[in-house]
Amino acid sequence: MVKIKINLPIDLTFLSGLLYEGLLYSIKNSQAKRVSTFEIDLPDDFLQKAYSSLSDENLEEVRLPLAGKNDNVSLNKLCKELNISIEKKSFRNLLIGIKNQSTRLQVKTQVNLQLKSYGQDILLDLEGKKGNNFTFQIFKMDRYTGLSSLEKRYTSSQLTTRLSFEATIISLLGLASSYVSGYGNNHYFLFFSPDEVSFLLSHVDSSLINKYFRIKDSVNSSVKEYISSAVCSEVLLFELMLNTKLQELVLKEGLDKVSLILFRVAIEGQTYKVYEILPVTVYKNSVFSEKLETYTRNPQKFIQYVEKILDPERSVIIKALSSMSGEGRLFVEANNVLLAVQSLYKFVTFGSIESLYISIRELLNAYEKTKNEPRSKNRSKEYLELAKDFSYFLA
Repeated sequence: MVKIKINLPIDLTFLSGLLYEGLLYSIKNSQAKRVSTFEIDLPDDFLQKAYSSLSDENLEEVRLPLAGKNDNVSLNKLCKELNISIEKKSFRNLLIGIKNQSTRLQVKTQVNLQLKSYGQDILLDLEGKKGNNFTFQIFKMDRYTGLSSLEKRYTSSQLTTRLSFEATIISLLGLASSYVSGYGNNHYFLFFSPDEVSFLLSHVDSSLINKYFRIKDSVNSSVKEYISSAVCSEVLLFELMLNTKLQELVLKEGLDKVSLILFRVAIEGQTYKVYEILPVTVYKNSVFSEKLETYTRNPQKFIQYVEKILDPERSVIIKALSSMSGEGRLFVEANNVLLAVQSLYKFVTFGSIESLYISIRELLNAYEKTKNEPRSKNRSKEYLELAKDFSYFLA
């Protein structure tokens, strides 16, 4: 039995996200037992089961590069510790190598998830710098958060975060589980929010955690599609898509609430930086859900319809918004479509029924602008159909 002592704050730091994502993923695949508020027991083979359950397809999607020579040093040390060999050095190949050799994973019987200052280093699950420790740059994005104060000498210092073998393997598992996609220098990760992590760890129920992971995996796939579509108004569309997707899944799974955090991370030279944090929380009983019950014929189908019209592969709305990027021909109705999406966002986020009517009006305006243009006739028909369909859903 492996005892996991939880003494690390569950917060919005990236390292916390990786560690607790990895821990929750481990619990999902094992028979864990809650011993106390700050201690969980897991079977000796919990990491073997967790890594073996990772999807090969998802691991192939991990495009996160190593950052600098220190990452190469840590990767070489980790490969030696695991007795694995990889041809090309990358996180993807490292994770695939760990999965392929997961039956060899052996960990100590007690893991203490606690940060300690040690000179210019911050140690996690380490008493000192003796023995193997790992310092991947992806673990160091939170150099100052929660560690600097006016009373200490760390305010203007760059501290090195060092993790034990066990903490590293759990964090890498969290990286594999939370990674969404990467394009250029930008990489996206989807975590459970701190309050959701606290809730799930307080229950340590693998069936409940499985339910939450099903929701997160479904949202992960949707976010990946939107990232690849590279449309304008990115954050607005992310939030609109996440809200509608989560609302549908919350109703489907019979949960009261789901709260997720989307991180956008960028690599700069030999380091990583967090560039954007997007929190999204959906309640089963919200103003939006109440408005749906009051004003629509079928709330579930209405939500599914909103998802459908925002599909980046087929939606005329996404095509119109994409034309505003400055590449190619600008659609004459693009501004109306943007107003329609903004109004739909207000309805989904704040439950403003007036905004839904504005969205329908702007779709009709888009139809009027395009109905007499030969090159736009197919689009004009779609706008008219969208406006009619929305009107049909209204009770």
